[in-house]
Amino acid sequence: MPGRCSCAGSSCSCQIVAGNGLDISGTGNLSSPYTISIAPAQTIIEHTTVGSLDLSVLGGYASALVNLEANATTVTLPVNTARIDLLIVQGDAGSRTITWPAVVKFPGNISPVLSTPAASIDWITLIQAGGVWAGVLVGKALA
Repeated sequence: MPGRCSCAGSSCSCQIVAGNGLDISGTGNLSSPYTISIAPAQTIIEHTTVGSLDLSVLGGYASALVNLEANATTVTLPVNTARIDLLIVQGDAGSRTITWPAVVKFPGNISPVLSTPAASIDWITLIQAGGVWAGVLVGKALA
């Protein structure tokens, strides 16, 4: 587990990226106990050419910021992941699309339409159970 700690005087701060896709961080000093927080590690994915959007690099409970500079004509999903939260940012040109694989099921069996303006942000959550991914558009045009 890679991590880093730093101290200034009697105060220290540490951050560890756990193997299951979690950031564990804490702060404290000699007169107060450490405060620990756990959050999903966020991965930044740059999708710059038309083709497969590779989400297979994500693991555990994952959070990713996807910079969509080109259409994603296919999506490669991770194997050992239960949940993915994606913040999808439209690139400079906007109007980029994602074609989801058949194992991703959205409500009404209709894939969400992403916001089209450049720099707009949409939030999609995917949850896996038994080889099927349930997808939901959580927020649209967040920015």
